[in-house]
Amino acid sequence: MAEEVLLAKKNGSISNGTAKSSFGQGNRQTQPGLELRFRNLQFKIKDKQILYDVSGTGHPGKVLAIMGPSGSGKTTLLNVLGGRIKCSRCQATIGGQPLTKRTRRNISYVLQQDIFFPNLTLQQTLMFAAQLRLPESLTTHDKKEIVEGLIDQLDMRKCTKTIIGDNMNRGLSGGEKKRANIANELLTDPAVLLLDEPTSGLDSSTAFALTLSLKKYAVQSGKTVMMTIHQPSAQMFFQFDTVLLLSGGKVAYYGAPNDVLKDFSDMGYACDTTHYNPADFILLLSVYKLPKARKKLFLTKSIEPNTRIVHSNKFTSVSLLKSIVLAIQSRAAKYSAIIIDVVKSGNESADRLISASNRRRLNTPDCPILKSTVSAHELHHESEGNNCICATEDIENSDSSIDRFSDEDDTDSRWNTSFFTQFKVLTQRSFIQGKYRFLSTLKFVKTIGVALICGLLWFEIGRGRVREVEVQDITACLFFVTLFNSFNSLFDILMVFPSEREVINKERMSGSYRLSAYYLAKSVSELPLGIILPSISTFIIYWMAGLNGFQEAWAFFGTWFVMILMTVGMQSLGMFIGTATMDFDHALVLAIFIMITFMLLGGFYIKNIPTWLHWLRYVSPFQYSWSLMLYMEFDSNERVLCSPENSMFPSCVVNGTMPGNETRFVEFKDILNANGADVPAWACVLSLIGTLVVFRVIGYILLRMFHKPMVK
Repeated sequence: MAEEVLLAKKNGSISNGTAKSSFGQGNRQTQPGLELRFRNLQFKIKDKQILYDVSGTGHPGKVLAIMGPSGSGKTTLLNVLGGRIKCSRCQATIGGQPLTKRTRRNISYVLQQDIFFPNLTLQQTLMFAAQLRLPESLTTHDKKEIVEGLIDQLDMRKCTKTIIGDNMNRGLSGGEKKRANIANELLTDPAVLLLDEPTSGLDSSTAFALTLSLKKYAVQSGKTVMMTIHQPSAQMFFQFDTVLLLSGGKVAYYGAPNDVLKDFSDMGYACDTTHYNPADFILLLSVYKLPKARKKLFLTKSIEPNTRIVHSNKFTSVSLLKSIVLAIQSRAAKYSAIIIDVVKSGNESADRLISASNRRRLNTPDCPILKSTVSAHELHHESEGNNCICATEDIENSDSSIDRFSDEDDTDSRWNTSFFTQFKVLTQRSFIQGKYRFLSTLKFVKTIGVALICGLLWFEIGRGRVREVEVQDITACLFFVTLFNSFNSLFDILMVFPSEREVINKERMSGSYRLSAYYLAKSVSELPLGIILPSISTFIIYWMAGLNGFQEAWAFFGTWFVMILMTVGMQSLGMFIGTATMDFDHALVLAIFIMITFMLLGGFYIKNIPTWLHWLRYVSPFQYSWSLMLYMEFDSNERVLCSPENSMFPSCVVNGTMPGNETRFVEFKDILNANGADVPAWACVLSLIGTLVVFRVIGYILLRMFHKPMVK
């Protein structure tokens, strides 16, 4: 039996969409709510169809709840309407205008996950969002007033100074984070607010309070609110103005919550509301599809003599539903309150269902067509289809066009703030978020501790004139300082981008700022770690070891400058690795591999590299930084005394004889040649600058091209 099972249902009239209250918007003029209408929406991933001709309307001043079991397509529907993913077919309008990139700016989307920077307080989080997302025509005072108004409206005044928190640091509660998430999107005064399961993970009382807040927002502001919800309580269910029930990607019901029980009762499905939640009731009917083991158990249960089971691959009568419910009642107490009134015989049930499918659809010009063709065999618990009782309504033919999410440029500016404003705000936010890393006591203890140990081991080894046997110790000291600071700088920044990936994606999807502004701000805010700690360690080790700076001050400042170039360059390498992998394990393995390779090719450990691999020396930044330090340490031909016997430097051998008691000095070029420092100083400086710039630019390209925001 392949007849379509339809239930016609009228909905309320459409409001004009005039804002009634600012709802925490300060003194700024708010925009009215807009009607969001979608018709015959389809979505497919490869060969898998997720949504089938879904239609509905979100009205200003009202709350539309999109219900359904897990996997029914609730979040996918919101993602399509919010512009997060492309749909196969979508006729949709907002305020009578086709849903395009520009018109979607009137929509704000609250994600199910509460994604924030954990070290920022609630007030800081909202204030930074306001500075980024609100137009520059508003003063800082105006933006602060809007933030304070939202905090009061959402009852979050007591936690304004509390950090957001994460798994490691205690912060806001689950309900407070959810309200913060909503407040973050309300800042822009959207005409339509989409929320993906805002009550997920909350206890019943907190979830109900949040639902009341959303209802209050819709009524007072006249805005359109559409939210997905999995299994609301009875109290929450009747707070909604309209319910759109999805099952298997198809519309199973569309109408007012107060009419749900009557509509299902007319179809032969009655619910005892004194013991059972209507929301649970319609979910049970829409998703009824039992595993084989449970199905067998229920079918072996005794059934009333006058109840006939129509057991085929095409159709199962309502009588089977009754028998299953009776079995559930005997097996589990939580289902004991389910009371379903069915017709006296299976034949009569089937006749009523067939007659229902032949009803004419009611003409209701205020509401859209919800046309969902469901074959009767899809109600069978063994079928591969989806269980749907479809409520349908006619719609006025509109001029809405299919939005293909084209990439054409809009004439209006995409950003509310300038590049400079975004850069300034993001830099400030990065400093505050990262201050625990910058001011970490452990980092300072580690840096100073290692520097003191090195200073003691190489204490005054380079003071005054140096003996030939001490050259190796001095070069080792310089190489270790470079190595220590480079490893620290790289690993300190390695996981910055992967750890902030979710926040970046969320804010990029909402159009908060340019990616270039974020990347530049992040690069600048990370400079303290690449400058302060390396400067401390270099200063301690250099002066304790008594290197050439005692004789010539420029040598110290030159060495310090080279160290900063090297460590900031390693920061660039760390940013590149982090953006290339966006995963801790992969980033760690790749970073260790690259750094060890650079270290071995740096010129200190291996002097004689095979000829066919000799070019690899010039790949390592350590080769250039170490060479520059050698230039500044051994800048004079009278710096190193030749060894009286068995000197390794040609300049110490005159006419084939060793110096003996004669004072001779190792020439500068001999020391450089012995350590493989054959690259001119200017070329070394350019190479280090190139490392700093190239890796940073590649990191930005990777972040833009290969890590675009993705909807979960």
